[in-house]
Parts: sequence; C-alpha cells; structure tokens
Amino acid sequence: TTWKNIRFVCESGKGHYSLDCILNERAVRKVADTRGEPFFFVPKAISLVSLRFYNGWLLQPRLRRPRRGFRRRKKSQMSYQDYIRYYPNFPKEGITFIDWLPIMAHAEAFASLIDDLAALVAGRGFTKVAAIEARGLMLGIPLSERLHCGFVPLRKAGKLPGTCFGETYDLEYGTAAMEMQHDMVKPTDKVLIVDDLLALGGTLVAANRLVGNVTNQIEDLVFIRLTDLPQQLTEGVPLHCLLEMREKA
Repeated sequence: TTWKNIRFVCESGKGHYSLDCILNERAVRKVADTRGEPFFFVPKAISLVSLRFYNGWLLQPRLRRPRRGFRRRKKSQMSYQDYIRYYPNFPKEGITFIDWLPIMAHAEAFASLIDDLAALVAGRGFTKVAAIEARGLMLGIPLSERLHCGFVPLRKAGKLPGTCFGETYDLEYGTAAMEMQHDMVKPTDKVLIVDDLLALGGTLVAANRLVGNVTNQIEDLVFIRLTDLPQQLTEGVPLHCLLEMREKA
C-alpha cells in the first residue's frame, strides 16, 4: 500500500487551521469523490475538495495553524510603478493612458501582482470573480484560480451568446455597454468584481449594477486607483485597491 502525506486547511469563523494526515490511495480517491464539510486541498493549491471523516480514513491527524504565509501572503516588495508606462493624449486628446501591461511580460512581476491582489481579499468568502473586459479579464482569470473561485466574464455588448443582462456606462472618452450571461451568477454567490484601473468609476458602477441584478453580495477590486480624478463609487460596496497613483506621470 502506498501512503501519502496530505494537508487540508479548514476555514472557520475562528481562523484558518490545517490538518496534517497520512492517507492511503483508496482513502485519497474517496476524499476526492465525497461531498461533506469544505476543506482546501493543498498539495497543488489548485482545487477545492470536500472531506468527511470516517473511521479509518485519516491516520495520525495533527491539527495546527498553517505555516506563515500559507493563506495570507505578506505583501511583496515589488515596485510595479517601475513597469508602468504613460502615453499622453491616448486614446484621445487630454487623456493619459496608463499602460501596466509590461508587467505581464515579466513572469516574476506578474505572478507577484496576482499574489498581492489575492492577498488583499483572501478569506472573504468569495464564490465568483467577475472581471471587466478587456484588461480586467487579464487579472480576473488568474486571480479566480488563485482564490479557488468560479470566473464570470463581463464583456462588451454583442460578444456573448444566449440570454444576457446588459448595462451602459460613461467613459472618460465616450460611452460603452457591457453584458453578462444570465445564468453565470446565482443569488447565493458572493462576487468579487475586478478591473485593472479606476479612473472616473463609471465602468465599475455599471458592473456593480449588472451583477447586482442577481446578488447583493458584491465587493470591488482594482489594481490601480487614480487619486486625482473625481470618481463615482457604488455606495455600500467595499473597494479594495493595490496601488494608488495620479493620472499624470
């Protein structure tokens, strides 16, 4: 019989606890197929499983708090502003385009960015991550995997098939509309809405209205918030931000 060292992490109202145990192959298969109390399945940190304790399944259990940094990483010392470029008068006169995409060209910097965003909202019980097209999708997809959440794309009008909800909103340089497929979010879901940058706030407010058609458990997360612009925010919706800066370099 082959035995494996397995660690499960339980999230409870009193904090996060880990359970070190030894399982044989038969027990591992049963754990993966069983529906019971929720635990995080840690070895590859990529999937959620449910675990129910039966006599003989778990041997030599040891309950303790997880290692420092397991669930909540300390914020990295990465200087993201070193990667950011500014393009004056783009896409129209008077607008300064803030380009953070060079971060994605550097594997270590991009991994650190996703880790830091995840650390901002870890342990808040989200079941879905909804990300705004286009650059919000680039952050939302890896972030949903890191948080073990389902992913919901909020796309431009006409890009999604089937029945959709829609909202229009104002930009710094015009108007636009976004849509969400009608069955992607349930009333019981707690949704983290993700965008890359908060300028005037119209896009994020529209996303809150769109997802709010289904659930009132919503929080917002942005990578960059511009502090020198007048912004509209959704009252009662918490906003998490990793980097605050001015539009003008």
